Amino acid sequence: MRSFSVNIGAFLFPFSVAVIALLTTGTVRADEPAKFLGSIWQNSADDPLFGTLFDQITPENCGKWDAIERVRGERVWTNMDAMVQFADRHSMIVKHHCIVWGQQQPAWTQEADDMSNAVDALIADFFERYGKTITLVDVINEPISAPPAYRSQLGGDGKSGWDWVIWTFRRARLHGSTHGFTGKLILNEWGIERNQRKLKQFREIVSILQQESLIDAIGVQGHFLERADAAKVRQSLDYLAETGLPIYISEFELDIADDIRHEQQFMALFSMFWEHPAVRGVTLWGHREGRMWRKNGYLIRKDGSERPAMTWLRHYMASYRKSHAANKAPEDTTRVLADPQADVAP
Repeated sequence: MRSFSVNIGAFLFPFSVAVIALLTTGTVRADEPAKFLGSIWQNSADDPLFGTLFDQITPENCGKWDAIERVRGERVWTNMDAMVQFADRHSMIVKHHCIVWGQQQPAWTQEADDMSNAVDALIADFFERYGKTITLVDVINEPISAPPAYRSQLGGDGKSGWDWVIWTFRRARLHGSTHGFTGKLILNEWGIERNQRKLKQFREIVSILQQESLIDAIGVQGHFLERADAAKVRQSLDYLAETGLPIYISEFELDIADDIRHEQQFMALFSMFWEHPAVRGVTLWGHREGRMWRKNGYLIRKDGSERPAMTWLRHYMASYRKSHAANKAPEDTTRVLADPQADVAP
């Protein structure tokens, strides 16, 4: 699809993002902005960037199965509840990560011989608790890179080659519908931005799920792009966008120690992600020094000062949000958050 653009200051933004989203992905939910910027929850109630610069939040670890159900049948949602309640108070979208992943799972799953029951119970409990409050859900994380060892109990490869994935999404769709979930079910993966074989395999899985209307969006993690060419990464996004599904950049950071090179690469990739008409949101996989999976991916130093990439990002988002608010049609009910601490770029 052609992208219509308007030049705002030093930045190039897509014109009427909400309109493009409507044409390509269906109705924009009233509780989901045309595009969102988010980061991860780490018991971060004291972080002023949430609810201002960030209008979306994702659990880094507290939503993973090993954190929820260390003892079978005893699911503890305390930290997830805290995050969801925090998001509600600050009018933020919650994107859940994740239900099924071949890593960070309870030890008891290695011995269980009825894993279809265990996975189904987890999915049912999740949607009963959060079906009406969480907007986006990573149903399966890394189906290619880290499939669960028990996948044979969920249907294995089967006729499609991915029957276990189909089974999991069927259960998510069923339980989600039962409990009032009207958001998006997502398949999330890493490394597909620069690996053509993996990219094609991922899209094949997406196409299989689309045949039963089981998938609503695509998750592209955005890890390990320190030396990636933004134009080539965009080509991969274009290829995925041909499915007609919205794309979410779900775990973005750049592990670069040098401030100048970090800023340059961050600017090139983030602006490309944000301006792509199929991308509906970008989630940073952390932003504070010492509180991230990757050592040099931070935007805020321990002393509270900003790296250059963070200063650029605040200005960029302030300009985007100002232009989007100005162009918003009267009937558009999409919520737009402003960053009161950000200076508008000249």
